[in-house]
Amino acid sequence: MNRKNYLLFILLICAQIYPADHRKVTIMLDPAGDARETGRIIEDSLERAVTIQFAQQLRDVLTSQLPNSTVIITRTPGEELQPLQQANFANRLPVDLYLNINMVHAPHHKPTLQIYQFSLGDTFVAPSQGLAMIPYDRAHQKSASQTTKYGTRIISFLSNKDHNKFFMVEPLYQLPFAPLMGIQAPALGLEMSIPSKTAWKEFVNPIAQSIAFALEQ
Repeated sequence: MNRKNYLLFILLICAQIYPADHRKVTIMLDPAGDARETGRIIEDSLERAVTIQFAQQLRDVLTSQLPNSTVIITRTPGEELQPLQQANFANRLPVDLYLNINMVHAPHHKPTLQIYQFSLGDTFVAPSQGLAMIPYDRAHQKSASQTTKYGTRIISFLSNKDHNKFFMVEPLYQLPFAPLMGIQAPALGLEMSIPSKTAWKEFVNPIAQSIAFALEQ
């Protein structure tokens, strides 16, 4: 049994043992890139290396701030992913929030965070009821309203003056953002414009705090 299947087995068992109101929060972090896709150049590094560093640091902070959370990173360094592999993995777990992480080098601009929600112009269309199978291009409809709620709460938290002095936050964008296609759970894409390959460190704690705020019920 490989690592991901073993993790899936453990999480599914936990979901059956714990009642819904005591179930642990599961967050999936999907850093852009893999062994084949290097992503964009960021100084003397590559996007795939920077995003996984960020994801690892964010995981550590989240697990310390949310003791009842399980935080999963979708890939390891050197792993090659298959199309829709992350979506399939997320859909088999009781994932509460899926975050795709991207970085772009912008050396002459203030660090900026953009947040994306998958939409084909149908974000608020009610999902069909009673269907055993959901087409992958409509999977986002299942949690569209919850995704919007989380995205809005994250942006609201990060838009205060304490964070604005370090980076800017743009409004929630709804667009056909490919890395989020096929995911049924609430899913958001994060894209950080950073002036250097280590500038992502300014985002870690605020984003972790905003996620904790968004998941509050």
